[in-house]
Amino acid sequence: MVNFEKVFNFTLKTGEQFRSDNDNLLLLIPDLLESNLKKVSQYFYDDVYDYYEGLALVLKNNKYGYIDIEGKEVIPCIYDYADNFCNGLAIVEKNSKYAFIDKMGKEVISCNYEWVSKFKEGLALVRKNNKYGYINMKGEEVIPCIYEFASSFNDNLAYVRKNELYGYIDKKGKEIIPFIYTFATEFKEGLAVIAKNCICGYIDITGKERILCNYFDAFNFSEGLALVNRFDWKYIDKNGNEVISLQYDFFSSFYNGLAKVKKNGLYGYIDKKGNEVVPCIYEDAANFKEGLALVKKNGKYGYIDKTGKEVIYHIYDEAFNFSEGLAVVRKNNKYGYIDTAGNEVIQCEYSNARCFHNGLAIVRKNNKYYIINKEGQLKMIHNFEKEDNIVKITQSSEFPVAYNITTNQIIPVQKIERILIVSDSKKQQIILDENDIKVLRKKI
Repeated sequence: MVNFEKVFNFTLKTGEQFRSDNDNLLLLIPDLLESNLKKVSQYFYDDVYDYYEGLALVLKNNKYGYIDIEGKEVIPCIYDYADNFCNGLAIVEKNSKYAFIDKMGKEVISCNYEWVSKFKEGLALVRKNNKYGYINMKGEEVIPCIYEFASSFNDNLAYVRKNELYGYIDKKGKEIIPFIYTFATEFKEGLAVIAKNCICGYIDITGKERILCNYFDAFNFSEGLALVNRFDWKYIDKNGNEVISLQYDFFSSFYNGLAKVKKNGLYGYIDKKGNEVVPCIYEDAANFKEGLALVKKNGKYGYIDKTGKEVIYHIYDEAFNFSEGLAVVRKNNKYGYIDTAGNEVIQCEYSNARCFHNGLAIVRKNNKYYIINKEGQLKMIHNFEKEDNIVKITQSSEFPVAYNITTNQIIPVQKIERILIVSDSKKQQIILDENDIKVLRKKI
């Protein structure tokens, strides 16, 4: 569980009280306290992104870095570009040079390339002199940069273009399927879309043409069916048989058993037999995720199940797909979270909110970013840079206490383990650590 600290705001003036935004606490510091407390400059981030593999990208003064789930800046904001972590590595760019770093911020692979991609199946796609090739996890260029275009590897094959024609290579750079196609895609469900003289068909991983090139347009297979167009659009199976003939203005690939379609400007869903199981009555619609689909009706968003039943009513101005059982929604220009039953489990009180990943999400309130868990508990995200100069604070009260102005309850310093005092206006803060508090206790 994340440890959420108390944060106290203050101004550096003798005799003033130290107000807390979160729990109505006032901190009173006596004249006796003249300890040499180091001044710390505080910076809030310009943007905070989603967590991946325990770290989140942050942006400060147009530079990127990373924070952990405690909000601590573990990799400093020094990069001109940075990507999310994937398999323990992240792509960063500094002074027009790319590199891969680990979660400690250590540069494990240096790259002298114009562009690099994430590693996939042990190799990363790179570009040099406007040509593409591949490097391994040691940074060695195992497939030279000779291709006009290239894809990442998928099922041990990548499609690449040379002399304006596409073919497929293996991880050693060996030509597996010859360069004879004017168009190609990656393999999905064992088949890839290819084109000869701009007429599309499908090949298997041996290069055998499984479905003849008869189509003006074609998409990859999804859940056993693919969209193709000769003189009209239809779905075919892997034998090339027509399964569903379409009479819609728009259609998509199948996802979780249903495909989104559009008729007369409104969206609905069909099953794999072509039955319109959800009528075309929605102004906007998304794919089903976690059993529900986000749809828009009468200018408001809600959610339906696969039978078309409106499970969550259309009351939101904006909404997103469910992630880890919760969805971001906006109501009255504020964001919050609902569960799959439509319960508002985290109130709509934030100016921005992101989806949950690994139990945590990023929200924004009063121009500050916070980490939030599914119980709605917050931790402010900030980072500090220590300076050498010293600040002395004196107050006129006789002893230091935390005073709750709502309950009129006094909390002795003996019960406070750590105090973090923040000044937004001066962008300064004082941290009273364990040793400082021991000094305070002796003076009471």
